[in-house]
Amino acid sequence: MARISSGGLGMGDVRLAGLRGLYLGWLGWPVVVAGFFLGCLLQAVVGLTLLAARRVDRRTGLPFGPALLGGALAAALLAGDWVLLLP
Repeated sequence: MARISSGGLGMGDVRLAGLRGLYLGWLGWPVVVAGFFLGCLLQAVVGLTLLAARRVDRRTGLPFGPALLGGALAAALLAGDWVLLLP
């Protein structure tokens, strides 16, 4: 992820993406891809909403971590494989 976005992501976001990928990897590659896509989609919706409300401008940095976690949660819920959480 650090190579894809040159300077757009902080190292905390990159580390979080790695940990999120490890967890979603247990559920399968399609879930990993869906989690990444849903996280980017969520960040785009939040960013466009803030731009429309004039709370931020194009140069304002927005944290990507919450969107990564939200995308991972949505992908895991959509996958329906919660075997890891059962005792």
